[in-house]
Amino acid sequence: MSYYRFCSKRMAGLWLTLALAVGEAWGCSTPVFRYALERWEPSPYGLVIFHRGPLDANQQAWVKALRQTGLEGNGHANVATATVDLDTDTNATTRALWVAQTNAVLPWMVLRYPDSEPGDPAAWTAPFNGVNVRDLLDSPARREIARRIAAGDSAVWVLVEGGDTRADNEMAGLLENELKKAAATLEIPTEAPGDNETNAVQLKFNCSLLRLSRANAAERVLLANMLSLDEELAAAKTPVAVPIFGRGRALCALPSRQIKPEVIAEAISFLRGACSCEVKELNPGIDLLLAADWNAAVEGKRLSDTPPPALVGLGALAEPAKTNSPLPVVAAGTPAPPPAPLRRNLLYFGLGLAVAVGAVSVLISRRRRLD
Repeated sequence: MSYYRFCSKRMAGLWLTLALAVGEAWGCSTPVFRYALERWEPSPYGLVIFHRGPLDANQQAWVKALRQTGLEGNGHANVATATVDLDTDTNATTRALWVAQTNAVLPWMVLRYPDSEPGDPAAWTAPFNGVNVRDLLDSPARREIARRIAAGDSAVWVLVEGGDTRADNEMAGLLENELKKAAATLEIPTEAPGDNETNAVQLKFNCSLLRLSRANAAERVLLANMLSLDEELAAAKTPVAVPIFGRGRALCALPSRQIKPEVIAEAISFLRGACSCEVKELNPGIDLLLAADWNAAVEGKRLSDTPPPALVGLGALAEPAKTNSPLPVVAAGTPAPPPAPLRRNLLYFGLGLAVAVGAVSVLISRRRRLD
């Protein structure tokens, strides 16, 4: 489907096919938007800070703040930070990343998407200074998105404006009408096991619209996160719609030609449908960089079961696909293995094949019991 623009090119066909098979075996009655909020941990971004020589006191304080807010300090931002001194660094991967930069002025930050290959586009680049560190970790729109989802919104549709007031208003009106219709007519499965013994959560499907100007300097990180994966979208002068759900996961990015009732309905159908596949990586979308306490938002209110355990024998295959940093960053002077796309692709294939076999086995077992 055309609106799955964020789905990994390496895995899209295999994963979406497997999602159907695995879904029948492991499906749950909790809608996707709610299951994602309760169970899907955001994937980590990798932030690489290039410099020459020792960092000064201010720069060291910024690095400390980044790490305290990010994964190293058990903070709420899904980012891991590494510093690279170009005077001493001999790692081929980080050196290649530095060479790929254009108009870079040291010290320089490169934000990498989760599970990026070295040649993939960066999520954001900027000089390393206090203002950019602040904007990297936080912005008003990201706080508002997190607040709305925590308060009960099923998804927040961000409309990135193109700059033409008439076209922007037309698309905003279309989205608002379609989202209102969805909230009024869609049925949500409300009976689900979990820890919600007091029925404290009134599960409803309700989406809201948030308009965002491309000229909004405070939101440059969010804008880059949503659009940098696609050159067409990044360069577009027309509106782009991005539905964000769960713990800050962007389902897709719809260019203006695809912001149509039938495409919006298709995205809504996915979000409000019963979660057919509980493994996040088998579903379309990409996690955005957000700092929010998602566990606090769902504490004592979970409707979903604990995710199914990994199939026996998958541990060794699954481990390479889980990364703590999108880019293998090591201390200066420490050798690192070279990228191995073929090995990774074989591991993906092996994992997918094992999941498919496991799913078929579960289905056969269930059918035998029914017979």
